[in-house]
Amino acid sequence: MDAHYISTLHGDIGGIKESEMASVATSYYDLAMSEPDVAVLLGYFWPGGFDDPSARARELPQMLKMNLQELEK
Repeated sequence: MDAHYISTLHGDIGGIKESEMASVATSYYDLAMSEPDVAVLLGYFWPGGFDDPSARARELPQMLKMNLQELEK
C-alpha cells in the first residue's frame, strides 16, 4: 500500500494532501478486506528520502502513523 508521501507525485499530480494519507491507507485496507485472495497488506516505502528527496514516511505526522498502526490490528 502507499505508505509514503512525495509532494510532487501525491500532491501536485494526485491532488492528495499529506493530511489525507490516513484516508489513503484506509482505502487500501478496505480494498484488501474486500478481496478474498489478499493475504497481506504492506507499507512498501518506509525510509523517507529513499527514492525522492521530498519523500516522507517516518516523518509523517504522528496521527497518520497511528491510523496505519490501527489498521494493523
